[in-house]
Amino acid sequence: MGKLNKPTLHMTGIPGWLQPQKQDSGNFHTEATLEKALTLLEGGMSIAQICREERDMPSPHYLYKWFRQTQEWHDRYLEARKMGAEMLADEILDISDGTLENGEEAMEDVQRSQLRIKARQWYVSKLDPDRFGEKKKVEIEDNINLTVAIEEGLKRVNNRVIEGESRRLVNE
Repeated sequence: MGKLNKPTLHMTGIPGWLQPQKQDSGNFHTEATLEKALTLLEGGMSIAQICREERDMPSPHYLYKWFRQTQEWHDRYLEARKMGAEMLADEILDISDGTLENGEEAMEDVQRSQLRIKARQWYVSKLDPDRFGEKKKVEIEDNINLTVAIEEGLKRVNNRVIEGESRRLVNE
């Protein structure tokens, strides 16, 4: 049997595959690497998952850093994340319907399916909060008479001006 590749925890408590490695010194920084990462992000994968599963990828630290180097790459990264959220939202329907990628029905544990759905719902709400986040609607019904409010404000300003002038005259 093959040995399982479990993430190793170093002194920092961060899994080894999330920590920058010496090989990440820049030899992976190519446009092709970034394009591939964007394509995988659009498919719903996370940066950590991409770096863990793709041998030609640097650590997540460097991908995040590279995507922030220029506004164009950062914008493309954000757009890929939104597209990935769409893919995960579609996956939620497949999980709830109990279908596999090939269209066959899956006999999966209901609690496990609920957990998978909730995790994806939370994740897509963070990736694209405008589209998938919870909408909070606040309604306030109050009538304000602007004429009265303005008159009261002007009275207060005038009183302060008069008080200020009288203090100035007393001090002179």
